[in-house]
Parts: sequence; C-alpha cells; structure tokens
Amino acid sequence: MRRTSKPHIAVIGKIHDTDHFRNIKRHKVQTWEDLLLIEIDENITFANINYMSRVI
Repeated sequence: MRRTSKPHIAVIGKIHDTDHFRNIKRHKVQTWEDLLLIEIDENITFANINYMSRVI
C-alpha cells in the first residue's frame, strides 16, 4: 500500500544517439529547458494523486 500511495517519480532524459530515456540522476542524458519528462513507477489512482500532485 505504501508503494502505491507514494510511488517513485523520476525526472528522465534521452540517452544521446538512442531512443532510450533514463533517470537524470543515474545517467548522462539530454534534457531540454522548456520540457520536463517524468516517469511514475505506479498506476495513477485516487490513493496517490495528492502525493503526485505535490511532488510534480
């Protein structure tokens, strides 16, 4: 229940010369000033929407 209510949310970027996207804290990736890409590691439900709204 805890994982569902507070899922991991990562900012992601594109790995150069590929079509792959990864966490910016773990990989050297391309990002853009006017675009924020995030990855949410759980389904969006009523139990986690408030948490995700605060984090984002």
